[in-house]
Amino acid sequence: ATVYALIPDVHPERYLADPATRATFERRRRSLEAADLLLCISEHTRSDVVRLFDVDPDRVHVIGAGASPFFSPGPVRRRHSGVTRPYVLSVAGDEWRKNTGLLFRSWAALPAATRRAHQLVVVCSLTDVARRRWREEIAGAGLGPDEIVLTGRVDDDALLDLYRGASLFVFPSRYEGFGLPVVEAARCGVPVLLSATSSLPALLEEPAAEFDPASGAMRAWVNGELYSEADLSELYWSIEEMTAYAAEASVVAPGDLFGSGTCGSGC
Repeated sequence: ATVYALIPDVHPERYLADPATRATFERRRRSLEAADLLLCISEHTRSDVVRLFDVDPDRVHVIGAGASPFFSPGPVRRRHSGVTRPYVLSVAGDEWRKNTGLLFRSWAALPAATRRAHQLVVVCSLTDVARRRWREEIAGAGLGPDEIVLTGRVDDDALLDLYRGASLFVFPSRYEGFGLPVVEAARCGVPVLLSATSSLPALLEEPAAEFDPASGAMRAWVNGELYSEADLSELYWSIEEMTAYAAEASVVAPGDLFGSGTCGSGC
């Protein structure tokens, strides 16, 4: 079985309060515990499996993950209609784990002149109810309607252009099994700032690019200012490094996993 993340098991108070949902995930847990082999997309997910499930650690392996070569540097072919000036980009979700409120609060802490020169662009599929709620939160933070662009759902071509055109990519998630948007952004040559939590630090291994997702402000805005170009240059991870990471993380010799020593008692 392949394990992407154990988000509800790690945060049961957020996701498993409903008895029916809890029962469903309990059945899933028993099914995974009975598997001959568990393949995890990150070392962090593997550690969660070993910590939370009754499994033999020798049967839990990391196969890694990576972004498509489609995500690569290049010119912006089409600019999103709401983007009118340089921008910071985030790919988010309408749930507690994605921590999007931290983005809004941090953006509101910037000087007005800095916000007039930049936009915060948030890519996220939103229902009408969620969009109204986010707009109320944005207005409540004292932000103007054009300071934060909510793109809604976008296709891969539009997402590629958004990555390529961004001055900075910020990912404030509280928990990830891997963190695919971070890898996609880095592959496009965008400097990245990310939460120092769960699987994310292993993607870049650059402490200067990390921040505490529980804090009220991010290192993206030191002393109320955006990073300078010189500071941002230190946060680039080359495409060569990112490609090497994806290849190393994703390739596992089948013999290492499916040799005679890994077969369960039912074989």
